[in-house]
Amino acid sequence: VAPPKPVPRPVPRPVIKRPPPPKPIVRPPPKPIIKTVVKHVPVYIQKPAPKPIVRTIIKQAPPVIQRVEVVRPAPVVKKRTSRTIHKTLAGGSHFASNSASLTYEGRNALNRLANDLLNDQVVIHNIGIVGHTDSIGSVSSNQRLSEQRANSVANYLSSRGLNRGTMTVLGRGESQPLASNDNASGRAQNRRVNIVVKGSQTIRR
Repeated sequence: VAPPKPVPRPVPRPVIKRPPPPKPIVRPPPKPIIKTVVKHVPVYIQKPAPKPIVRTIIKQAPPVIQRVEVVRPAPVVKKRTSRTIHKTLAGGSHFASNSASLTYEGRNALNRLANDLLNDQVVIHNIGIVGHTDSIGSVSSNQRLSEQRANSVANYLSSRGLNRGTMTVLGRGESQPLASNDNASGRAQNRRVNIVVKGSQTIRR
């Protein structure tokens, strides 16, 4: 007889230790969600009333026509009149003794004559210059001296601005005395140079 088979013993199950259950996680309550709702509310802006437009209308008055009488001045009448000037230079005071040289008084007398003719704007046609002497001395020397004195006068007037071409120069010597040569006063009158200016002057009226 075969021995009986041994009965197998049950194998004990291993004891598994389970970890303790985890603690529940306590979460804070969620924050409430706040939604901002923007509502578009129409805003009415009241505009100021427009300013009234003021227009200035300028009306032109009709032109006033006035009749003005213009008084014109009377026309200037230019009249040219003839003019003759006589001038005598005494030989004793206006010339050196027995010479054709003019003295200071002689030059001043000719200066006044030339200035008057130029300032008055006399249009000179001719200037006659005639020299005279007394009877002392020879006829030829008196003739020469009378011519030299007449030329001295002509040259001086020319230097003062008068036209030499309008001058007629003569020497008469002792041939045309004014007074008697028998005395000193008569001889003084005979020693002279006569100047005759013939011209014209414009006069405005």
